Amino acid sequence: MWSEDEFRLSPQSLEEVRLGHPENRYLSKQLVYGETEKLVPVDLLAFDKSRKTLVAYNIKRGNGAYDAGKKRQIYEELLRTRMLLQGYASNNSIPATSVEAYVVFYYGLKSLPHPWSLDRDELDDHFSFSVREAVETCNDYFQRQLFGLIEGE
Repeated sequence: MWSEDEFRLSPQSLEEVRLGHPENRYLSKQLVYGETEKLVPVDLLAFDKSRKTLVAYNIKRGNGAYDAGKKRQIYEELLRTRMLLQGYASNNSIPATSVEAYVVFYYGLKSLPHPWSLDRDELDDHFSFSVREAVETCNDYFQRQLFGLIEGE
């Protein structure tokens, strides 16, 4: 697992998204990775060796609504990332035979529909191990630390 602070979105991926194809086309569309029209962070990349699948995740709190423009931006960046992910794998010698991309709206207010999004209630099944408990443990720790700072003032 790793993150990519500057994932390259190509001009061709922008053209593809602007054509407005049906969603299922983006599930199979693969573009060459390398050209840069825009750099975006990818919060988490995970390669499942047993499935030979590279998966990109962008993680949002998901506890507030986005306006239409921000929803469109999140969706377009996800589609573009998805189309470029196989090329990214090839460029980085990752032996992926399939790729996936999701936005995690942790607290459940999803701004994108299935199959593009996950929330905290789906994470354990998605990863096939307990993720939510670990995240909640971290959340509790930092909440206690924050409250301690506030009360100490």
